[in-house]
Amino acid sequence: MKQDVLEKLTSKDDQTACAYAGSIISESRESNAWYDCFEEFASLMDHRNSFVRNRVLYILAALARWDDDNKFERILPAYLS
Repeated sequence: MKQDVLEKLTSKDDQTACAYAGSIISESRESNAWYDCFEEFASLMDHRNSFVRNRVLYILAALARWDDDNKFERILPAYLS
């Protein structure tokens, strides 16, 4: 499943990938359902495509509210750069 998520977020079809990211962000505002994929999302912060990087930055920001394990703190320097 996690590989499928990454493939959808990095799809060459930017409209579909953006819509998918939007649904993840929306769901993450209401629940921690996507928190298990935090590391996978974080791994895309240095993706060669700036659209992908921007999508995951928004996703990670939405997931920060569910971060009881301090994962966001560990990626904060890379996130801010």
